[in-house]
Parts: sequence; C-alpha cells; structure tokens
Amino acid sequence: MTLGEWEQLWIDNLGVHLKLKGNKEGNQMILCSDEFQDSTGTLVRNRITWTLNNDGTVGQLWEILKGEKVESIAFNGMYRKMK
Repeated sequence: MTLGEWEQLWIDNLGVHLKLKGNKEGNQMILCSDEFQDSTGTLVRNRITWTLNNDGTVGQLWEILKGEKVESIAFNGMYRKMK
C-alpha cells in the first residue's frame, strides 16, 4: 500500500525505536511520530524538522509535542558539508 508519505525508522543499540512519517513542505522535511505515553504517563509525540538553508546547511529541530504545543526541544543542530 502506498501512503504518499516519507517514513523513517530509527532503532538504537537497546532496541528502542522511533517511527516517523510525514512529507516535504517547501524547503523542509517534517516527520512526526504517533502519540505515545512518556515516562510520566503524558501523551506526547516527536516532530523532527529538517530545513535546507540558502547557504547549503541543513538545520534539524527535534521537538516533543503535547497536542500541538511544544513541550521541549530534544535537539537543535546544524549540518555542514566538510571541506
């Protein structure tokens, strides 16, 4: 079945996984997880946005959402090509 979405699956060395899905919007790729209960029992989801900047760098912003509200930032970084 084709869903018309990009899917990404991350698995760490302990078997913990993060499944994301979403699409490209302009110069951004925005992928979100399904809702899950965090360690406090609160329903949250992950949203990771990669942004292609005019200078060729790529920004990555990993947000933890409660509903549509950003609860915290898990990662905010910039990628550059090595010379």
